[in-house]
Amino acid sequence: MNFNFDGFSDIKESTGGNHLRPWGIYNEVNFGGVSDKLEGTKKDGTPWKAWDFTFNAKEGVYNERIFEPQTTDDTEYNGKKIPSDFKRAQQFIVQVLSTYNPKGLEKLREITKSGKVKTFEQFIGLVKQLLEKPIVADAKNNIQIKLQGRKSTNEDGSISWYAKLPNCSYGSDGKPFMSQFLGKNLTFSSWEEQQKNIFAGAKPTNPETSDPVTDNIDNSSEDEISNFDKLLED
Repeated sequence: MNFNFDGFSDIKESTGGNHLRPWGIYNEVNFGGVSDKLEGTKKDGTPWKAWDFTFNAKEGVYNERIFEPQTTDDTEYNGKKIPSDFKRAQQFIVQVLSTYNPKGLEKLREITKSGKVKTFEQFIGLVKQLLEKPIVADAKNNIQIKLQGRKSTNEDGSISWYAKLPNCSYGSDGKPFMSQFLGKNLTFSSWEEQQKNIFAGAKPTNPETSDPVTDNIDNSSEDEISNFDKLLED
């Protein structure tokens, strides 16, 4: 059989879909940017807003979606107080900025302390601007990312695994903290090593390496928020 390869030269290389796997520590990770605002509606009719933070490694990408918190109240699980999504988002931002723009982190701390930031959307807008020129990772400046994993049972009974960042918890000092997931010389704890081995020994029936898809995502443009430059220059 003869094949016509005339269209081969027009095929473009794939640039998406290659996501980092759970329970891995990846090297030379660069920050890929903050997405425009994402909007949608939950199944119960509640609207949501979110922003994707992208991290690029040679093996693939990892996206962390930060939702606009609906409340600043903590939750409770098995009698243990869990920091709110609002507090977790701030812990996440601190690690990202301290890694890719330490001076920007100090600037953001000054701005938030002044009381000039009134909304979560404004906060993320400032973070996005401060991360426009992040520090670049390479062999000499080896920025790593450590990803944990979670598993989910599908309707057909198969198991899907998703890469994720550590949870946010309260320390013995009563303050929220998020264990280090960005930086240099990262290692797994003994518990993380156990979980990594469980994942490695799992049947490869459906080992998802992509991020969970959120229903009703609308990739609309981010609204214009005034005075970003003024806040950063003060």
